[in-house]
Amino acid sequence: MRSRAVPMAIFVPALVASLLLGCAGKVETRRESDRREDEQEISTKASFHGSGAAAQLEQGRQALSLGQYDQALEAFQAVSTDAGAKSEQRADALFGMGQVWSNVLNPKRDVDKALEAYQQILADYPNSPRREATEQAIAGLQAAKP
Repeated sequence: MRSRAVPMAIFVPALVASLLLGCAGKVETRRESDRREDEQEISTKASFHGSGAAAQLEQGRQALSLGQYDQALEAFQAVSTDAGAKSEQRADALFGMGQVWSNVLNPKRDVDKALEAYQQILADYPNSPRREATEQAIAGLQAAKP
């Protein structure tokens, strides 16, 4: 029995390692596939909902949730400067811009730009439902600044 235990002690970890290594490529391929599907879904939803401010806000939120910071920023900036958008939508867009710029996973993170977006909400939309969240975001960013 002892002679079988030694080979099994080596075989089982080797089997587990080979399975994990073999699956790693498949997991990465699946992640890439998921990312493409998510991008397609964002594009489809935006075209389904039209090109209005609400659709662009949704597109920005989804892109942000997927870590697609440039696309999110583009969508939020479009709404923030859209004269036809409601003031609440423009405030939401500025808040989204602040989230993009302050996100620690964003390689282009810029705390000063995030603070600027958040402070613009307080200046231009003082009665925004986002006011409290905006003030908390500003406080958090200022506390974290060196």
